[in-house]
Amino acid sequence: GHDILLIPKKNIEALKAGRIKELIVGTSSPRRITNLENQLSSFVPSNPKISTKMLRGNVNTRVQKLQDGDYHAIVLAMPGLERLAHGLESQIELKRLLIDLDFMILPASKFPWAASQGALAIEMNKDNSKASQLAQILKTVHHEKTQDAVKRERKAFNQYGGGCHLAVGVAVIASKDRFIHSHRGVKDDQSIEELYLEPAPKKVRAQNVFEGMPHDDKLLKKIPSKVNVDLKDKDVFATSSNVFDAISSTTKTRGLWAAGTKTWQKLASANHWVNGAADSLGEDQLKEFEKSKLLKLLRGHDFNWLVLSAEDASSQLGPVIETYTRQTQQVTDQFKENIEVISDFFWTSYPQYKTYLEHFPSIHAKRQWCGLGKTYDAFVSAKVDVIPVSGILEFRKMTQS
Repeated sequence: GHDILLIPKKNIEALKAGRIKELIVGTSSPRRITNLENQLSSFVPSNPKISTKMLRGNVNTRVQKLQDGDYHAIVLAMPGLERLAHGLESQIELKRLLIDLDFMILPASKFPWAASQGALAIEMNKDNSKASQLAQILKTVHHEKTQDAVKRERKAFNQYGGGCHLAVGVAVIASKDRFIHSHRGVKDDQSIEELYLEPAPKKVRAQNVFEGMPHDDKLLKKIPSKVNVDLKDKDVFATSSNVFDAISSTTKTRGLWAAGTKTWQKLASANHWVNGAADSLGEDQLKEFEKSKLLKLLRGHDFNWLVLSAEDASSQLGPVIETYTRQTQQVTDQFKENIEVISDFFWTSYPQYKTYLEHFPSIHAKRQWCGLGKTYDAFVSAKVDVIPVSGILEFRKMTQS
């Protein structure tokens, strides 16, 4: 399960005001130390230097040290806090400790957890006279997908050498009959950065590729809409950086969530505190966070979603506000010629593919690729053949000629 950063609300305001130049984060994990110091800065307002300081003790002791001012923030395993939040007695003390704290759920694609973090196992004596009866009872709480993911995490971790001093995080997430691997850290002074799907898509011999990012997409331009949205007491889901105008001109939100890490980093650079992300997994990831009793304790409220997105967008989370439109642009003859000779297309949304298909019908016969979130769901729903990947980097790797 995810790592979570806890931070006093007053420290978030100090970050936004630029008063914290060096953010001191409490942790004793080599994996967290490496990944936090290397990456966390771009995920928080004002991009402070990140330094870590040893943090020891049980969960309650660690949170109390944060409240005592020993650190600006601390990072803990979210599953451990979640279990305390489920206990009738433990949640009372936890609620007291969490007063005036805010949080950030660290995205697994950049901050993978410890292999098998949060998984519970039950051992049973097979020679027990009631072994078969117990086995049937235990099957009722067995979770096959968790077992499959944990096996993969432990196997990958052991391939890096294993051991509690290994500064490598390994997260494996089951999604849509596939497993998303995120491995990140340092081993023997070598940086490890792996993000891929299992089973992996087959490598292809691509003649030319199209990446549906702004630098490649000359046909569609995203134009911010002039909207005045009341975001007070709303959990805002920012589906792209094109919704920023709506956020910057409105009231304080209850929570702010990003579609992916790029949008998150842009929000942070615009001085916003982001609580978490769908991490390119679509809204299913956010719906999992909705179930958290820990977040209910921290926030004091249920989720009240408002989705900021494009025209004609829909969401299973809640109402959608149109904050930008897609406008078709005139393109050069050279661009048209280039599109016709492309063999592999990476799409950032299904409407983007549909618009290109209207202008260039020949692309229907080409290979289509996308991430594993909402775009993939739309392709599948429309019965259009598409190859899922973990992101643009895996697309590049799979289409190298």
